[in-house]
Amino acid sequence: MNFLICLARLAQLQHETIDRLALQEAVQAAQANLSDKAEAQLNTVTEQLQLPAARWLNAPDAAKMPALLYADETDQGNEIKDHWGILRGRNAQGEWVSEWWDTKTQRWSERTDYALTNHLIATLKLRKPFVANKSALYQLIRDEIFSHKKLIR
Repeated sequence: MNFLICLARLAQLQHETIDRLALQEAVQAAQANLSDKAEAQLNTVTEQLQLPAARWLNAPDAAKMPALLYADETDQGNEIKDHWGILRGRNAQGEWVSEWWDTKTQRWSERTDYALTNHLIATLKLRKPFVANKSALYQLIRDEIFSHKKLIR
């Protein structure tokens, strides 16, 4: 659920419209195998939605924000919990600003860190790449041109 909310928030921050039902189905397929790591989950989502593959960053880069953020954290019961969040950028103090979905309050909470240790960072565009020859406008123009070949010659 956290993964779905983060992907929807990333699309919102990128000003992209997404098919939420398709996104939900892709996330469910990605999380069907609970043993999959973050990379495998994100790869499954991009494949299902026919998007370009996500790029994993070795270190945060302010020029590539917003980005997905993944953290393995241990709670009081020593159980490892996976958390998806959004990395927004750097503030004036040089801290990295991230947003995390709080399931208890059903709100986004902001957190700042000087270093993002034990985090994975991925950049992802949730827009399908534009293919000119599959465009409806291109098809219309091409059909009109080829229907009047004699006049054009």
